[in-house]
Amino acid sequence: MKRYLSLLSCVLVLTCCFKVPLAQAQDKKTQSQRSRVYTPEEELAGFKLAEGFVIELVASEREGVINPVDLTFDDAGRLWTQTARMYPLDPVADIQWNDLLKLMDDAEAQKNHPAFRRILDLYQGKTKGTDQILILSDLYSGKPARSSVWADGLTIPMSVLPYKDGAYVAQGSELFFLRDTDHDGKADQRTPCSRVLALRIRIPCRTSWCADPATGFISVRAHSTKV
Repeated sequence: MKRYLSLLSCVLVLTCCFKVPLAQAQDKKTQSQRSRVYTPEEELAGFKLAEGFVIELVASEREGVINPVDLTFDDAGRLWTQTARMYPLDPVADIQWNDLLKLMDDAEAQKNHPAFRRILDLYQGKTKGTDQILILSDLYSGKPARSSVWADGLTIPMSVLPYKDGAYVAQGSELFFLRDTDHDGKADQRTPCSRVLALRIRIPCRTSWCADPATGFISVRAHSTKV
């Protein structure tokens, strides 16, 4: 009996000892030791570079660059990028698993499903999203870069290719051309080009492409992960 009570006492002591750390571990969302959000300058100071390398802060959330996915330069030396405020966009969260299996390879059924219809309407621009395409200029003046919104109402645009007076944009299942017809620095015309990704349960990760100014041909390679 004494041995049993001693063992029970040890268990109670161990439970009391580990109760607080366990509760703290459950409340802790990440392994980071940070107690606050760092400024861009503090983040920059935290990099460790090899000898001979230099790193500079070009833009941050202060310039509206939120969750950037891609970047490219145009002939004028301006940097183009885009936001992904709407990520993650999950059309399958409320669908039962057996129903999901049937939908995965049935594009027509997805078109008629309300969850997928909502996503498709966003990708095709029938419903406005909250993401943007940004242009960063004055990159070489020694001053903070100037950011301007070139296009808005988008939904997680994955890649941008500046071309003449506009830009090709890959967004979800869609490839389209945005054009600035009145040259006010903001896109005002959208022309669908192709369905570069099938309407399936896919997460488009990256679209690689290049344009040939002489022929006008565009080479596109889309990378995606099937859920």
